[in-house]
Amino acid sequence: MKKITIILIAIACSTLVFAQANEARTATNESIIDYTVPTHEFSVFVGGGISWLRYGVDNAQQRGRFGGDLVGFGYSYLFPRRSDQSVRWGIHTGIGLGLYRTRTTLTNAMVESGILHDVPYNDPFILRTTVLDYTENQRALLLQIPLMAQLNFGERFYTKAGFKFGIPVMGRFSAEGEVHNRAWYPSLANYAPDFTPMGLGRFSKEADGNIDLGFSAMLALEAGMRFRVSETLRLHAGVFFNYGLNNIYRGDQNQTFAVQETANGLQSFQKNSILTQFTNNSQHVRPVAVGINLRLAFGGRRVTRTEPAPAPVVVAPALVQPQPQPVVQPEERVVQQPPVVEPPREEPVNRQEIIRTIEEPIGPFPIGGAELSAAQRQNLDEKVVLLRQYPNIRLHIYGHTCDLGSTEVNERIGLQRAQSVKDYMVSEGVAANRITISSKRYTEPLVPNTSEENRRQNRRVEIVVIELIVR
Repeated sequence: MKKITIILIAIACSTLVFAQANEARTATNESIIDYTVPTHEFSVFVGGGISWLRYGVDNAQQRGRFGGDLVGFGYSYLFPRRSDQSVRWGIHTGIGLGLYRTRTTLTNAMVESGILHDVPYNDPFILRTTVLDYTENQRALLLQIPLMAQLNFGERFYTKAGFKFGIPVMGRFSAEGEVHNRAWYPSLANYAPDFTPMGLGRFSKEADGNIDLGFSAMLALEAGMRFRVSETLRLHAGVFFNYGLNNIYRGDQNQTFAVQETANGLQSFQKNSILTQFTNNSQHVRPVAVGINLRLAFGGRRVTRTEPAPAPVVVAPALVQPQPQPVVQPEERVVQQPPVVEPPREEPVNRQEIIRTIEEPIGPFPIGGAELSAAQRQNLDEKVVLLRQYPNIRLHIYGHTCDLGSTEVNERIGLQRAQSVKDYMVSEGVAANRITISSKRYTEPLVPNTSEENRRQNRRVEIVVIELIVR
C-alpha cells in the first residue's frame, strides 16, 4: 500500500510540475474566453486512497486499506454562462472501478448460540464461542457509475457533488485466528471440560470465501484544481470522498461463525465471514473511501466571443456619393464640366490614399506587451489627422499576436493592443463611437510563426475602414 501511495504521489507531483511549467511559459499574458456553446469533455482517471467496509462490531478494531476510485472513464456536459465568460457548471457521469478493503481484528469477542442441545445424556447445554485473536481481510470491487453536478470557479478550481451507484463485481474475505468453543450447562452452572471430538476446545480457524454483496448507493464529493497541459488537454488533480448510504451485505446474518450447530450436537467448522454473525440487520455494511485522483480531460468545442463588429465593407463609389446640392446653376455645370468631372476622377484615388494611410498596420509589439512606443504614436498621429478631417469615417481595430501561449492568453493580449490604439485615438479627439475593437489572436499571422523574427512581425494591430464618406 505504501508503495502504491508513493507512486501516485510521484505521478501527481510530476504531472503538476509539467502543467505549471506549461502555464509559466505564457505567464506574461492573461486572457478572457467566452464559452458560447456547451462543451463535451471526455476524461480518464486514476486514483487511490484509504477505503473501508464500515460496520459495527464489539471488541473489534477496523483498519482501512488501500482502495477507493482506482481507474475509469468520465464524461462531462458543461453549460456556458455568458455573464462571466466562463463555463460555470455541468453534469458529470462515467464508469469506473472502486475497491473497498477492510482489516478487522477481533479480540475476546463471544458468540452465544442461545440454543439448547440435546445430547445422549439428555442434558441440555448452550454453545459459547469466544474469538481469542482473529483477523479477517475483506474486499469488495464495485463497478461505479457517478451522477454528479460539477461547478467550476473560473479556470482553476472545480468541485463535484452527487451520487455514485455501485454494482458488485467481486466480494471476498480471508481470515485466520483462534477460537475457543465451550459448552455451558445451565443445570450445573458451569462449563464442561474441553472435548475435541465434540468440537469443544481451542481451534485454529483459517477461512476464505465469497461475500454476498448487493447494489450500493453512495454520496460522492470531489474538489480540486485544473491545469492546462495543452490547447485541448487539462489535468484535474483533486480529492474525493465516497460514503455508502445503504447496506450492501446480502448474506445470511444468522449463520454460525465458528461451528455448525444441530439439535443433536456439533458438526464441522463453518468457514464463514464474521459478517455472518457479528453484524445484524441494524448494522449496515457501507463502502467508504477518501483519497486523491488525477484526471486527464480532453476534447470539447469552444467558441470565442469578441465585441461584435461589422464585417469590413468594400467602399464602392455608390456609397461615397457627396450630398446632392440644389441645382441652382445648371448652365454653370455645363460650362465648368471639366473642373467638376476631375474631382470624381481623383476622388477614388484620394479615398484609396486615405484608406491606405489609415489601414497601415501598427507594430511590432513586444511579447505580452500592449503599450505604444513613440514611433507607433507618430504613426497614429497621421491617421488621427485624417480621422479629424473626415468625421464620417468609422473603423474596426484588430489586435494580433504570435503563437506563443494558449488561446486564452493571446485573446486578451490582442484585445489589449487594440484597446491601446483606440484609447490613443480617442485621447487625440476621435469620437469613441466611431471605433470598435476585437482580437484575432494568432489566427491570421502576417507571416508563418516559424522564427522569432516572424513572430515579432505578427505582434501587430490592424485597422480596417468599415465606412468612409468623404465630403
